[in-house]
Amino acid sequence: MSGTFVRFAGTVALIAASCLASVQARADALQFALPNTAISGTHMQVRSWQDMKFTSTVHQKYDFSCGSAALATLLTYVYDVPVTEESVFKSMYRHGDQAKIRRLGFSLLDMKNYLARHHIPSNGFKASLAKLSQIRVPAIVLIDYHGYHHFVLVRGVSNGEVLISDPSLGLRAEPVATFAKQWSGIFFAITSDLSQARLAFNNPTVWQAVPQPPVSLAHFQLRDLGLPANGWQLQNTF
Repeated sequence: MSGTFVRFAGTVALIAASCLASVQARADALQFALPNTAISGTHMQVRSWQDMKFTSTVHQKYDFSCGSAALATLLTYVYDVPVTEESVFKSMYRHGDQAKIRRLGFSLLDMKNYLARHHIPSNGFKASLAKLSQIRVPAIVLIDYHGYHHFVLVRGVSNGEVLISDPSLGLRAEPVATFAKQWSGIFFAITSDLSQARLAFNNPTVWQAVPQPPVSLAHFQLRDLGLPANGWQLQNTF
């Protein structure tokens, strides 16, 4: 990739994110109880919408840990190198400028140094979203999300949308125009194993996994399932 982009070996140290705090608590698991029917007493385990959003995205645990969660997502789900957010967090914090990390969060330099300790080459680049789409490599980017500096992983660009693994909000798709207003214009990528990275970019399975907003139960017609309107309950498993 060198020669096509402007490298930011020095600037990369200045790019940090205090991160967007996790804005949603995990939804409780639900069960449907269907009494007074031919399938009375049957319970159907339902996967929560929140859980679906984090099947291939590492969920950040702390307000300023979006960087460690984004890097853990990149390594685990793109390069098949399983790591936890906690292990990445501890390593970057231990080897980084701890006072600055507590104030500003992790920087791209913290990520670069972490990867270097594991003999994985990486760098920051300035380029357009069109160029990132052209080279087809998942990359960590810094966005301004409603005033919060926040690291996310771009996993694809297709049909006017950007596929994002967001450590706070989970897997989501966003219009290119919206993303362009938030993005700093710099992306951070691993510069080895490009064939592996390109297999993961715009992966159809990941696109299909983007969860749709849950349908309101008020619009859910029980008669469509052949079930009675009375005696139907939604039970919490806890």
